[in-house]
Amino acid sequence: MSFIARAITESPSLRTLTEIVMPLFLCPQCGQQYLVPLALCEAFLDYVPITTPEGSTKSVYLLPCPDCPPHNIHVVKGDLLDQEVDVIVNSWNRNIIPWWLLLPQGVSGAIKKRGGTGPFKELARHGPMPLGSAVLTSAGRLPFQAIIHVAGINMLWRASERSIRDSVRNAIKVAKENGFQTIAFPLIGAGSGGFKQEKAKQIMLDEMQGLESSLDVTVVMFGK
Repeated sequence: MSFIARAITESPSLRTLTEIVMPLFLCPQCGQQYLVPLALCEAFLDYVPITTPEGSTKSVYLLPCPDCPPHNIHVVKGDLLDQEVDVIVNSWNRNIIPWWLLLPQGVSGAIKKRGGTGPFKELARHGPMPLGSAVLTSAGRLPFQAIIHVAGINMLWRASERSIRDSVRNAIKVAKENGFQTIAFPLIGAGSGGFKQEKAKQIMLDEMQGLESSLDVTVVMFGK
């Protein structure tokens, strides 16, 4: 909590005065309390739910803070192939080197192991992929409706911010065009792509938040 918000919480008289010009909001996702100038929020205050935090007698407005992703974007830690979604995204390459010459590793290696090589045989028929483009295939033996493969890395096995953003945008476009409602992404460009996990996640979330989509999106950070 910021110094100003803490001072307002601890000083009833100051809080009452400040609430007139800067209403206090509570983020339901991260629990952060924050202030918004009345001039910026007065028009929609009547439509914002109100809650009383546990242990408090004062009501606050319930609204996600700017640091949290929208409700339809979720970040989880786990296994991409264990997500209960319609379609998953495979972070792939330019699709120039035959898939059978590549060592099975990462997301693609897990797909081959659990889902078979069928999706990659389909993908090979599409030929070279422009960097950041997306191709739809079946999901093989995996319990998804399909897999969207994105060319997130170049021929040197490196990603760029542009390739990550284009991969996200094109994957969501393909998902929408095919009527999917839920989609799960790995961290595109992380690891061998040269980006640290947090940076790749930040770029992906920033791109997703700028897209108009009703898709329920899950970004999966591998781990337990």
